[in-house]
Amino acid sequence: MKPTKNYRMAVAIGLCSAFALTACSKPAAPVKPPASIEVAKISDDIFGTMRDFPAVVQASDQSDLAFRVSGELIELPAIGGQRVAKGDLLAKVDPADFIRAVDDATATFDLAKLNFERAASLLKSGSISASEHDTLKAEYQIAEAELNIAKTRLGFTELRAPKEGVIGSVAVDNFENVQVGEPIVVINSIETIDIVVDVAEHLLAVASPRSAQNDVQHKVTIEGIDGEFYASRYEVESEKDEVSKTYKATLRMPRPEKVAILPGMSAVVSVDMNKISRDAFSGLVLPSSAVQFEPAMSLNGENSFVWKLSEEGDSVVKQAVEVQQLSEFGVEIKSGVAPGDVIVVYGQGLFEGAPIHVVKTREING
Repeated sequence: MKPTKNYRMAVAIGLCSAFALTACSKPAAPVKPPASIEVAKISDDIFGTMRDFPAVVQASDQSDLAFRVSGELIELPAIGGQRVAKGDLLAKVDPADFIRAVDDATATFDLAKLNFERAASLLKSGSISASEHDTLKAEYQIAEAELNIAKTRLGFTELRAPKEGVIGSVAVDNFENVQVGEPIVVINSIETIDIVVDVAEHLLAVASPRSAQNDVQHKVTIEGIDGEFYASRYEVESEKDEVSKTYKATLRMPRPEKVAILPGMSAVVSVDMNKISRDAFSGLVLPSSAVQFEPAMSLNGENSFVWKLSEEGDSVVKQAVEVQQLSEFGVEIKSGVAPGDVIVVYGQGLFEGAPIHVVKTREING
């Protein structure tokens, strides 16, 4: 019997259904996970020329003073912030034991001296031998040395200012027992004060050699103290802080005569970047890892770009930028980004619209 038309149609439908089910059962292509990236937000005031840096006051020439003998403090006239002259008494330990040691050494010395003088006369008359004379001479010299040591140790019971300066801190209280080498008083230079500030590495990229000269003055304000002061650059450390990505810069200023400025006080340093930049300061230096070039190392603004977070914050878009110059600190940008933009500083395998996962965020604020 020949299969009917309806039968053939049913078989065909069944085969198509089986094929469709087989096709649907194939595993779907794996979904690529979002790229992990680090981003930085461009500060609202990044394109201004003025920068305010938080800073801290530090002694420019600090001496840590300690006793060379142990004992109980009986005088402590030193007070933090006090100006002192060279030789002023700062602290004193009880000298009683040291005075007795000097008295004992003096008595021993006097006796040894008398015996030695007698021996000299007896040697001339032949009453004693030369060796006996030499023994008494040695005893006299030893007694003299021990007396000098006792007097020196008595002098060590007083701690005096080695130079004119300002007392930075006093580490002990009166009537405490202090040990040899234990910090007692810190005395600082009376002439200058240091202002220490952490400077972002990308800002050092645009600094000119002139910025290291003393004639470039920067305004300093100190918390709790009225008035403005001016300091110039003194030194910049060559070691970078790997956590904050900053370099420690030290400014130096004259110490005001009628104001007590102490180490540890908070300060703010205001810098006009146009005064220290090699060229007109554009205000933005990005990490080299944030700027891409097509072709590699092209400085053409049309071929330089950054990856910017989309408005939704779940993907990245390509943003063309114009590069002014490259340096060991980063890439100085003339245009292409704006305050508030969030750009990728570290990330791999990115493309237009690529989904991302932000693992770290910071701010580029100069």
